[in-house]
Amino acid sequence: MIDRASPDEVELLFGKRNKAEKARRLNEQRITDVFDAGLKRAEKERIRLIAEEKEKFERKKQEEEARVGASTLKYKSEYLQANVGSNVSMATILLQPFYPQKAFIRPSELKDSLEKIRVTSRWFGDFPSLNVERIPDGVFDFGCNYQSGAVDCEQIYSNGLIHCSVDVVCIDNANIKNIWLSHITSRLFIVLRFAIISIILSVIKAV
Repeated sequence: MIDRASPDEVELLFGKRNKAEKARRLNEQRITDVFDAGLKRAEKERIRLIAEEKEKFERKKQEEEARVGASTLKYKSEYLQANVGSNVSMATILLQPFYPQKAFIRPSELKDSLEKIRVTSRWFGDFPSLNVERIPDGVFDFGCNYQSGAVDCEQIYSNGLIHCSVDVVCIDNANIKNIWLSHITSRLFIVLRFAIISIILSVIKAV
């Protein structure tokens, strides 16, 4: 026979659930803020690359004019002309504990620990990336192809929060946009595999 919970116990359970829901929302907001910061940094780099490209072009043009009296060079940038992130279709994978609590590992140890559990995929290489950088309570990597405009972002935190977001649009030779489900499933597979390995190691460590 199962006893009915007392009003105090019910209130405690609802309070715990509400607290967990708030913590998850805060985690999601943190991920959004870090992703937006990555976009802004990539956009600054895009502008810098174009400015550097234009400067080199003008220098070559002036050299040609000085040599033959006129220049036939026409400027055409090899870099993305739209803002970074303005023409993408992102597939996002977000995993986190239902009841977010304290960190499973010290944030200062997180980056080094990833070397032991990194997962490799034929399609997308390594997860987490080999180029992750430390951020408060976690690690982060933001990649951008400044020719095609494709972006990807990885965030992993010591409290078990895992985020992976990648542009899944592929443009073929006819300039038609395609979304390959194999790319999405491959990325989902390696993220889930990484998460399972992380959970197993966390349980072993806690025993």
